[in-house]
Amino acid sequence: MMAAGPRTSLLLAFTLLCLLWTQVVGAFPAMSLSRLFANAVLRAQHLHQLAADTFKEFERTYIPEGQRYSIQNTQVAFCFSETIPAPTSKNEAQQKS
Repeated sequence: MMAAGPRTSLLLAFTLLCLLWTQVVGAFPAMSLSRLFANAVLRAQHLHQLAADTFKEFERTYIPEGQRYSIQNTQVAFCFSETIPAPTSKNEAQQKS
């Protein structure tokens, strides 16, 4: 069993560390949820643009000019979900859900 002296100093050290930690946490400014979401949207848009630019650069570098848009020019290039039947009215949508 620990003596009262070491136990007290351990408790004191723990309390001081907790106080320091709360000061560090309080050093970060609080951010509203809408601002946090706006920042997330901006970062997502930036990453999307970066990915699009990277793909365009890859396409120009490694795919011959004649083959670049071959997928887009064929009749097969349609949205795969367009063959899935979808409700056309509110009543139909409520019946299917």
